[in-house]
Amino acid sequence: MPRLFAAGAAPDIRLVPIDDEAKLGDCENLKRKSKKYVGGPMWLIGLAYIFRKNMNAYGVYDENRLVGLLLLNESTCYKIGEMIIGDKFQRRGYGTAAVRAVIEHCPVG
Repeated sequence: MPRLFAAGAAPDIRLVPIDDEAKLGDCENLKRKSKKYVGGPMWLIGLAYIFRKNMNAYGVYDENRLVGLLLLNESTCYKIGEMIIGDKFQRRGYGTAAVRAVIEHCPVG
């Protein structure tokens, strides 16, 4: 069951590069019903592969559980290309925490 966080408290997440078969398996298990605005997890992985010179896929992990994915363009500036949070993890602060983690991940200057 997803953890609940107090109002204003952010989940403690980490960004992990999706770079091996085990993590790809985690991605396949990330459930997304709606694909109206953003494709599913394997679609994001495909985009990362196509644009691999500039874009990397990162898993958004809460402890050892994948809660989302994001594509990060790291060519000249840091830019989130796409981001999805699994259905059962939405409205729990994971998206906000992931954006904050990207900001912390980016070099300054």
